[in-house]
Amino acid sequence: MKKLYQHYGVDKLTFKQCDDCGHDWDNDDDSEGTQFQIGFKTLYEDLGLITEWNDALEEGEELDPDVGTLTPFDQREFVQTGWADWGGTANEEGNWKWNKTKFRSEGWIYTPKYCEDNQCHVHFSFHGCYDNPESMATSYYDYGLNLIAGANNIIVVYPGSKKCFNDEGKFDKDYYLTNEGLYPTTMKSMICRVTTAEGSAEAAECPEPGRFA
Repeated sequence: MKKLYQHYGVDKLTFKQCDDCGHDWDNDDDSEGTQFQIGFKTLYEDLGLITEWNDALEEGEELDPDVGTLTPFDQREFVQTGWADWGGTANEEGNWKWNKTKFRSEGWIYTPKYCEDNQCHVHFSFHGCYDNPESMATSYYDYGLNLIAGANNIIVVYPGSKKCFNDEGKFDKDYYLTNEGLYPTTMKSMICRVTTAEGSAEAAECPEPGRFA
C-alpha cells in the first residue's frame, strides 16, 4: 500500500507498521473503545492533528440538537462521470448509467453543532464490502465514531458503495487508481462541498453537480 501511494506521487503519507494487528489497529496506549474508535484517535494522533481529546460521549448524547446531527444525504449529485465518459473503460460508449457506478443513492453525515459556524476537521469513513453507510453511522457496538466526533468537533462523512468502492478496479479500469477516476473525483466533490462555505469563492470552484443530480 505504501508503494502504491508513493507510485502516484502522494507525499503527505504516514505509514505505520503493525505485524500482529490483523484487521485491528495498534492500540499503543491501551485506549478504551471499539477498534474503529481506537483507529480514529490513533490516526489523528499520528498525524499530529489532535493531541488533546475530550472523552467520548455516552450513547445518544451525540444526537442532542445542541451537540450534533446525523442525516442522510443524496450522493447522486456528487457522482462525477465526466472523465470516465471521455475515456473510461467501464462503458465503452462513454454513457454511464447509475447502476454501473455501483454507488448507493444515500450517504450519511454527522455534523457537530460547533462545526456549523466554525472550521473543523473532516473525516471520511468508508464501510466494508458487506456493510452500508447507515449501519456504520448508527452502530454503537461496532463503530461509535460519532461519539468521539461529537465530543471533539469532527465532521464525519459516510459515503456508500455497493461494490467495495471499486477497490479492485472491476470497472473504470484505466482510472480507478488515479485522481481522475470515478470514485476519487466523486469523493473530491464531496470534500469540496463540506469544506467550503455556501456562496463563497471557494465553493464556486467546486465541481458542478453530476449527471445524476
